[in-house]
Amino acid sequence: MLHDESDWVRIAALEALAKVLKEISLGAFEKDSLLFNIKEEVFLLRVGIYKLVKIVHVADQDILEQIINGLLANLEIFNEDKSFIFECLKALIVNNKNLAESYLNNLLAYEEVFY
Repeated sequence: MLHDESDWVRIAALEALAKVLKEISLGAFEKDSLLFNIKEEVFLLRVGIYKLVKIVHVADQDILEQIINGLLANLEIFNEDKSFIFECLKALIVNNKNLAESYLNNLLAYEEVFY
């Protein structure tokens, strides 16, 4: 679904997943697809991805770090996404507490972005 050429198909797929699922587990393949699509210029597509990220549970710390880094990169590129990204970061850390603890020190290095 996220590999479709049509932005509207990808947006609809993301909205359906976010409505139907209360949580979703993310492995390496799904992470790559998510990180590819999160850089798209289409605002509604990114919003759909942000909604999905809020219910994500990741398989390992490396995946968590890559998703967080992808979100932080989007802060610099898409200023209009700030509130969505902050919500995602909070939910991602809450949903993955066991993996996030050791990563929080690295995340705090970005504190200047939050002002």
